[in-house]
Amino acid sequence: MAVATAIGYPLLIKNFGAQTQTVAIMMNFQLAMSIFFATATVSGVDARTFETIDGRKCFRSMKGMMDSMFYLAEDNPDLITISDIGDSYLKNHEGRHDGVHDIPDGGYDIYALNITDSGSSRLSKEKGKMLITSGVHAREWAPPELLARFI
Repeated sequence: MAVATAIGYPLLIKNFGAQTQTVAIMMNFQLAMSIFFATATVSGVDARTFETIDGRKCFRSMKGMMDSMFYLAEDNPDLITISDIGDSYLKNHEGRHDGVHDIPDGGYDIYALNITDSGSSRLSKEKGKMLITSGVHAREWAPPELLARFI
């Protein structure tokens, strides 16, 4: 793995077999946030509004996030496909209500978005791969929202 610099920000360059791929990692959080929010504002999904978290209008609720995800796939069928890849823990197990913990009942399907041009003449195995995960831990509101705006 090599480290290079572009416009003052470090880039990690890793060789994956025959292909070399470059991944830009911005180290300035404020600049990264302003870029994401500017991108979301200028090129957002559209004027449609999705449900947000009470008191936090800049963060979509779970329902709002799912609605926007399915809307993107419906609006771009040649670019985005959605797959149900499993269930959250609470979808298959009861919550916990013991007076100390209040973990709700119910759960959700876990979805994966595959973003690629289905009309491309290149096969999937010939294209570069990238896996992005977000919202892995509870109470992390910003990463899923930023990822959704990035898409």
